[in-house]
Amino acid sequence: MWEAFEINFSCPHGMPERKMGAAVGQDCALLEEVCGWINEKATFLVWTKMTPNITDITQPARVALSTGCEGVSAINTVMSVMGIDLDTFRPEPCVEGYSSKAVHPIALAKVMSIALMMIKEFGDKDCSLSGVGGVETGGDAANLILLGASTVQVGQHSD
Repeated sequence: MWEAFEINFSCPHGMPERKMGAAVGQDCALLEEVCGWINEKATFLVWTKMTPNITDITQPARVALSTGCEGVSAINTVMSVMGIDLDTFRPEPCVEGYSSKAVHPIALAKVMSIALMMIKEFGDKDCSLSGVGGVETGGDAANLILLGASTVQVGQHSD
C-alpha cells in the first residue's frame, strides 16, 4: 500500500484574493515555489490537481512534474456564469463554477493535452495522470483512460 497527497491548485472559489486554489494553478512561478516546498519535505507521493481555467494546462502540469510531483490530476470546476437570477440579480451558479457531466468534454481535452506532454517530455519518468470531471459511467472513465489517464477519480455531488 502507498500513501499519496493531492494538492488542489484547481478550486476556482478557494480564496483567489489570497493567492490560494486556482490562483496558484494559474501562476507557474507560484506553483513551482509551492510544489518545491512540499516536495522538499514530503515523505509520500504528491499529486497536484490542475485547473482547467487556464489557456494551456500543460504549462502548470509541466511545472508540477518538474518540481518532483509524481503525478497530476485534471480537471476541476470550470469558472462560468450560467445566467442572472432576475429576482435577486445574482449570477448563477452561486459557486462560480460549472461541474458534473457538462465538464466531461473539457476534461477529456485537458487530459489528452497533459498526456501528450507527459509522453513527449517525461516519457522515461514514472509519472501518473488522474482523469477527473463528469465521470458518471464506466464509458466516461474508459474515455479518460484511453486518452492517457492512468487513474480516474469520481466525485459524488449531493443535491
